[in-house]
Amino acid sequence: MADFATGALSWRISRKGCRQGGPAGTQRKDGYWQLKIDRVACLRHHIIWAMQHGEWPAFQLDHRNRRRGEDWIDNLRPATDQQQRANQRARRPKSGFKGVELAARCVSKPWRARIMVDKRVIRLGYFATAEEASAAYASAAKEHFGEYAHPGDGV
Repeated sequence: MADFATGALSWRISRKGCRQGGPAGTQRKDGYWQLKIDRVACLRHHIIWAMQHGEWPAFQLDHRNRRRGEDWIDNLRPATDQQQRANQRARRPKSGFKGVELAARCVSKPWRARIMVDKRVIRLGYFATAEEASAAYASAAKEHFGEYAHPGDGV
């Protein structure tokens, strides 16, 4: 049984290791929920999508709020690889902002902003502060990625 408002699944029948009404699946280390159907591992958000839309997703699913364990249907949307990356947080930014790095080349404007679009790096310029560079990144992300953009607000 599925609760589309919360993204929770529960077992309809009891069997070995599962009891009726109990939560279906386990949360993996990466935050996604997984369960087995006929001995095949499936991700819970794919199952929720298929139950709601009547077909298995032929694309990637993105969590709007970037929290992998929150699988309610309004939090899921189809996405390309580029849209998935646009909605991610920065990996380990030394600057504290996504798309911003210190470029020691220029003393008066040491912060450089860049964004990747369609596997191409677009240089956004050099800035006096990391915050200015982050604002340039956020503007470019909104322009190129629309609702999928996760602006450079640090981690």
